[in-house]
Amino acid sequence: MSTQNTPKKKPLVNLPFPIKKENEQNLDEVLDEVRPRPKRYADRTWMPPRGTRRSMGKR
Repeated sequence: MSTQNTPKKKPLVNLPFPIKKENEQNLDEVLDEVRPRPKRYADRTWMPPRGTRRSMGKR
């Protein structure tokens, strides 16, 4: 079974700058706090308040 095609590990390359793996994950957590919350789909399906511009059929 020496002819079996096994995936080879990529060689470790020394980059000129350090990379911190745990910092990238913490960065995503910080960005999640800053990102705007997704709007619910049903927000635009409710009737607008009476007497407003949207209730008169205008954009």
